[in-house]
Amino acid sequence: EKTVRLVKKAVEETGAKVVVSSSFRYKRSFGKVQEILLRNGIIFDKTPFLDNERGKEIKQWIAENSEELNDGLEIEDYVVLDDDIFDDFDEEIVSHLIKMEENEVRGFGKGLQEKDVDKIIERFGRTKNIVKNIVVEEER
Repeated sequence: EKTVRLVKKAVEETGAKVVVSSSFRYKRSFGKVQEILLRNGIIFDKTPFLDNERGKEIKQWIAENSEELNDGLEIEDYVVLDDDIFDDFDEEIVSHLIKMEENEVRGFGKGLQEKDVDKIIERFGRTKNIVKNIVVEEER
């Protein structure tokens, strides 16, 4: 699938880790997504559920993981990928946002595109030894 290929490219080019904050992360169907990511060598985590307040969930994950990750590396930077800006996204979260294109026709976003991956690589660089995080939002 195109989205998995693009996420994999971003991870391989930058050394980033993926953190899923999409609302589907706690649904039963997320198991299939987990399986696909792991089968493609994409290691990921997911944000806690805090009353569906996406900005708070992202900040909570960062606070809980900012000391040290399992591999001993610290979080240096992160990006938030979404086709929407949630009400609880404060200035800091918005400064890390890579806003994906919306598709007004069906009400669903277009999802991750090559140009979004280029922005991730531009922001993080091609370093592979520093942990960075990509927070992936759902395609609605």
